[in-house]
Amino acid sequence: MRYESIMFDAFGTIAYIKPGLDNPYKNLSKYTSDRLFVRKSLLTKPINDLEQYFGIKFNARDKEYYCASLLAQVSSISLYDETLQVLSQIKDAGMKISVVSNLAYPFGEPIKKLFGNYVDHFVFSYEVDCAKPDARIYEVALEKLQTTAGQTVMVGDTKKADFTGPRNLGIDAYWLRRNVSELAEYQVSNLSQLADKILS
Repeated sequence: MRYESIMFDAFGTIAYIKPGLDNPYKNLSKYTSDRLFVRKSLLTKPINDLEQYFGIKFNARDKEYYCASLLAQVSSISLYDETLQVLSQIKDAGMKISVVSNLAYPFGEPIKKLFGNYVDHFVFSYEVDCAKPDARIYEVALEKLQTTAGQTVMVGDTKKADFTGPRNLGIDAYWLRRNVSELAEYQVSNLSQLADKILS
């Protein structure tokens, strides 16, 4: 076996949120014109810290909208049909598993509860105050896995965060492109294909 460890992205890779639901964060962007700042803040700060971090006070309607739409999204979190089978295959092969994901704070615990029996370590952007493709988040994952870049592979559905970013650090990576029929090298259309490649 070529690898000792694997890093998975979360949403779009091993789990998904029901499509069509309201985005709980869309009303927060009106408090500043810097969209990149908003995105980084949401991914690296607990929601309870955001008022202080933004330096403003959210109005009651936005808070109510946030809570209701957030609850709907969290309640809709589901696994892809192949997810647990593939995680079991990888675990049975002796590989260590980490989930490395850009997540807003409220989604962390639900993901941990879903995968606690299959995953050795979780590294979420809001916990380490940086987001993929920042090299630091992959370095934290490697440290937790007690392994090296050359012994690790990552998979995710976002090219920059899950493919280019880790490869820049010397981590092999596969870009997950669901529902794509023509795939290039180091691309897979489902997790079963990934397992075939890394466990063969």
